[in-house]
Amino acid sequence: MAQIAGEIYSGGCTLSKWVYGKPVRVLAAVIFCACLAVVGEYLGNVGVLELDRLEDLIGMDRRTIWLATQAPDQRSDIAIVTIGEDALRDYPYVSPIPRKILAALVNEIDSAAPRAIGLDIIIERRSDGDRDLIGAISSARHPVVLGGLDDRYASAASSDVSLFREQLDAQEEFVRASGVPVGHLWLEHKTGAFNKDDATVRYVGASNKGRPQRESFSQVLAKSAGYTHQPASGVIAWLLPPKDQTTPLFAQISVRRHKSEELDSGGKLLSPAELDLLKGRIVLVGADMVDRDQHKTPLFVRDGRLSPGVMIHAQSIAQIIDGDRDIREMPAWARLLLLFAMGLICLFASSSHHVHTHKEWGVYGVALLGFVLLLLFRLDIPVGPLVFVGLVGIFVVPFLEFLVGKYTEAAARVRRWGVVGR
Repeated sequence: MAQIAGEIYSGGCTLSKWVYGKPVRVLAAVIFCACLAVVGEYLGNVGVLELDRLEDLIGMDRRTIWLATQAPDQRSDIAIVTIGEDALRDYPYVSPIPRKILAALVNEIDSAAPRAIGLDIIIERRSDGDRDLIGAISSARHPVVLGGLDDRYASAASSDVSLFREQLDAQEEFVRASGVPVGHLWLEHKTGAFNKDDATVRYVGASNKGRPQRESFSQVLAKSAGYTHQPASGVIAWLLPPKDQTTPLFAQISVRRHKSEELDSGGKLLSPAELDLLKGRIVLVGADMVDRDQHKTPLFVRDGRLSPGVMIHAQSIAQIIDGDRDIREMPAWARLLLLFAMGLICLFASSSHHVHTHKEWGVYGVALLGFVLLLLFRLDIPVGPLVFVGLVGIFVVPFLEFLVGKYTEAAARVRRWGVVGR
């Protein structure tokens, strides 16, 4: 390698001229870029090259906002009912959400003839209102789906694992008593050695293979409503709200502030007009509180707002209903070919045009390539590995020239010392 680089350095020729003149050296460049592609793919798979900031600037987040479909109007098939701090202001506690409220909501929403009801509420401990909630769920005339934990939460939680097992057991006891389908609420984000603080949700959690084995909450709820589309990947295809900034993407109802005694005396949480709005829709019930279940999503790049988990599940269900907005993941062979091409192009361009003196061109090139690919094929491309391969391709020749230059200077110095010594 040093000899080859020496020929480049001493001959004053560019890599492209050097390569075209010697087929064997063309093969060497191809082999180098092929190995570089394999290394980039491996580092991407183990998470070393997954950087949240990179995704924000030129990765999936930025391209998602550029190319996301904008809803022409508010969706008529999904509605969200949220429980916030204000609704619980007259209760002695806000967590867990009193089962009495959940039972009342299930009864009231079921009376509005929804397509299905989904409870984005984790029931991981026993409560004195469990019997009321189980009764409301069991007697519902329309499908009800529960959201739940699985053993993946144990590794993510900082609490004692034995305590988590107790919570999981309490949850499964409630599930068996209610007798309705359950989907896990796990939301995935990219992880890696340099990306441990990435909390951006970009994926629906894959079906759990551990304990218990379940599909995602959004998938189970969509199936209960009659939608069977299976997304091409776990990447969420985010939908933007209508152009009218005053119109939310999904119909949203907030539970009003009330006292526990009102429910005991037959009071209602939702008005007749709100119940009429829920007719024929998939209705998700979840919490919208400032201190829990708030997530950064790619939409954060657009408006700087966190999204409650129930809103993310609604986005996933909307994607399943539409069935034509999936973002596909590239197969391994296509990723390797893309990385190989990126490395080879940058390698040739670096020696021919000295691109390494303009670092920004490499970044802009990756962003443009990702934009075009997603525009044409709606693909989730490996941004981190692409940047890695491109930078190595850009800087490898200058680095070799630097090493050869230092070697040449050292060799000349040694020769001079030899002459002086004689």
